[in-house]
Amino acid sequence: MSPGDKDKADTGENRTLRTTCGATGVKTFFYRYTSPLTHKLTQVKVGHFPNISLAQARVELQTGFVE
Repeated sequence: MSPGDKDKADTGENRTLRTTCGATGVKTFFYRYTSPLTHKLTQVKVGHFPNISLAQARVELQTGFVE
């Protein structure tokens, strides 16, 4: 993944997990969902790669992290 690429979505049960690549090349994992209260698309940052791996980001989603 390089700067300017489209966001990538995880597959399977973790489809709400997204990966973006910023202009500086930093890759960031986001949890993206529609808020049940406002009905708006909401993103919560999970972490940056390589500080957090894809496997760790998936675990964070399953354990219900709160940032």
